[in-house]
Amino acid sequence: GLGDPVFEKIDAELAHGLMSIGAVKGIEFGDGFKVAEKKGSETNDLLHVSEKKRIEPKTNHSGGVLGGISTGQDFVLRLAVKAPSSIKKEQKTVDNQENELLLSIEGRHDPCICPRVVPVAEAMAALVILDLILVQDSIDNRKDKLENVKNMITTLDAQLLLLLKRRQQLETDIKKMDSQSKSHEERFQSKLKELSRGLGLDEGKIIEIWNMIIEKN
Repeated sequence: GLGDPVFEKIDAELAHGLMSIGAVKGIEFGDGFKVAEKKGSETNDLLHVSEKKRIEPKTNHSGGVLGGISTGQDFVLRLAVKAPSSIKKEQKTVDNQENELLLSIEGRHDPCICPRVVPVAEAMAALVILDLILVQDSIDNRKDKLENVKNMITTLDAQLLLLLKRRQQLETDIKKMDSQSKSHEERFQSKLKELSRGLGLDEGKIIEIWNMIIEKN
């Protein structure tokens, strides 16, 4: 699915969408195939501090994408579009009986598809980028939900500690007032088991955990 950190990079997704357009046979980003003739130092987009006091790339050899993520610059890419082959000019072909013949397509046919492919390519690029924005929003929402759950656990831990402290105070009061504190603890464990059963919990495990808490405190 979208959002895969290995394969589905911005330039890969744009290439996928734009290469899906009919007659598109090639695509390049930034300097494209020219980078094969240059050194790394010649294609590196060096950073600088802009007039707005922001750290930005000084050039855009990469076409707005580095490491599969946006640099914040404009996306620069070029498409190679094949000319229409269904034209009036006679061309050699073969029929179903393997007979060679000349074929001419009658009717109106555009000699160049480029004027029509530009808005199609722009729309496809916009759709891909919007899709990726929605994916990022989904990832951010999951992070926010996870952070909320962690905060809830932290709050519960604090409440449990306060309740435990209050219980210890009450235990001390009981020992001062009741010489039979052992029977009180037995009654408490009996109620704890009953409460565990009511909540559908493993009563033996709950008693074990509770005894560990009491021993540590």
